[in-house]
Amino acid sequence: MAFQSEIREKSLLKNEKYMRVRTDDEYNWLSSEELKERLRFLNEPDADGEPDELRARLKDLERTRHWLVWHDHAGIASNGLMLFLLREVYDPAIHLTNDEYMAQNQISKRVDVQAVVEQPHLYMMGVCGSSDADQMLFIPTRQECLRGLSKPLQIQGVNIKDKMRFMNGDNPTVEFEDGTQKGGHRGCVGCDGDMRRSDDFEYMSH
Repeated sequence: MAFQSEIREKSLLKNEKYMRVRTDDEYNWLSSEELKERLRFLNEPDADGEPDELRARLKDLERTRHWLVWHDHAGIASNGLMLFLLREVYDPAIHLTNDEYMAQNQISKRVDVQAVVEQPHLYMMGVCGSSDADQMLFIPTRQECLRGLSKPLQIQGVNIKDKMRFMNGDNPTVEFEDGTQKGGHRGCVGCDGDMRRSDDFEYMSH
């Protein structure tokens, strides 16, 4: 838990200059039209409502970071290995765009804010079998980390929330993480093809 909190805090300090941090007063100064325009820019499906409601929605969006876990399982020299990578996800709601960062700092050199924000914070590799029982051994630790995300961090007097929203990896890993289609005859998360008919080209091409 302490290790996870340390990563969150380090990331917050490292990326502070790339973040959009508004005080409550700054949100109060935004007009109803400015709130709607900002929500539409962030692709919010319903940007209509009372100003107080719009203000609360925007505040929540612009004060929430998202994290991604890359998870894979590999075999090397007859040994099973569990691989993890942890990184923050760039989000224009809470992070500055390239143009905003350049204008704010009055620089002309192009800066890729997304590339900086999404630099990995943790690589982890351990010996682990490929069975479901083996791979489930890390779940209590993952649950503890997820519970720890409920504690907000502060930057410039503003509370910042963290959410573990995304996971990626190869198909077997995705199937294990989402708990569906694990094994059986429909092993691909990208289509509904029956694997028993994988030798039927006409069927599989559709």
